[in-house]
Amino acid sequence: MTEIGKKLKTMLEGHAKFLRDRGLVPSKHQPHLVRCVREFLLFAEEHAVTHLSRH
Repeated sequence: MTEIGKKLKTMLEGHAKFLRDRGLVPSKHQPHLVRCVREFLLFAEEHAVTHLSRH
């Protein structure tokens, strides 16, 4: 796993813990929310690198 992958995994685990600890969403929905956040962050990272490399 790359360094970025490790950081992303750690951040997502923290996000899931935050949701659990605060009871913000039912437990059955937490994996879906964490997956959506992961997909968004990967999308943003990919497009930021593409955008920055053009300028």
